[in-house]
Amino acid sequence: MESTSSADEGWAYENVEATEDYYEEDFKDVQSSGEPIPNMERKLIKEANLSYEVNELDSTQFQIEQAVKEYGGYISSEERYFSYDRENISVTARIPVKHFEDFLSASTAGVEEFENRTISAQDVTEEYVDVEARIKTKKEVEQQYITLLDKAQNVTEIMEIERELGYIREEIESAEGRLKFLANSSAYSTIHLTAFKIVEVPSKYSTKFSNSFNAGWDGFVMLFVGLTALWPFFIVGTITFFIIRAYRRKKKKMTKA
Repeated sequence: MESTSSADEGWAYENVEATEDYYEEDFKDVQSSGEPIPNMERKLIKEANLSYEVNELDSTQFQIEQAVKEYGGYISSEERYFSYDRENISVTARIPVKHFEDFLSASTAGVEEFENRTISAQDVTEEYVDVEARIKTKKEVEQQYITLLDKAQNVTEIMEIERELGYIREEIESAEGRLKFLANSSAYSTIHLTAFKIVEVPSKYSTKFSNSFNAGWDGFVMLFVGLTALWPFFIVGTITFFIIRAYRRKKKKMTKA
């Protein structure tokens, strides 16, 4: 695992040792059964997570998309978004594992320094061979149950055999699903690229001033709205005032007379 490192240092792998012996095609390993794994191409699940700063996001996005097309991959997700002081593009690409290193070099060409760079490779060859062997064994057992089913003498035997067949077929389906996952994961590597551009952040004081101005204006508007809601009281009060005033004048005239 690496972080904040130069692009010139090359790509290193986590979980496997990148040596000439490791990449030898003619290798042997031991399964749980004690039998050697036959000569075959290693199944590697490769993954990379890279983040880096750029000057222009549009050209960077185009560069990544062109590299994906050039090396026969596809984009599984793509997002453009803003964070506090950054504008970001995030791309997840699936690339044929044989073009893993070439794609990394092409998609990040011109990048001098990575904020984060994590690259890993997991060897699943032994698990792949083991799952294949288990599928073969379970299918042989399945065939034996089918043969027994043809020889069943009564309903009870038929039901018991069919129940066992159901268990075996579930296990076969589960193992085939796992095998398919390993095959797909080792055929296409997964690469997460996040490129970002630093953007100007407003001063905290200008933000506070703007917020205060907005709050003051909102307060004024709410006061006006509140006063407007009291218009019936103003009308009643005005009428009452003139009635009292007229009554006092009339009373005053009567007193003088």
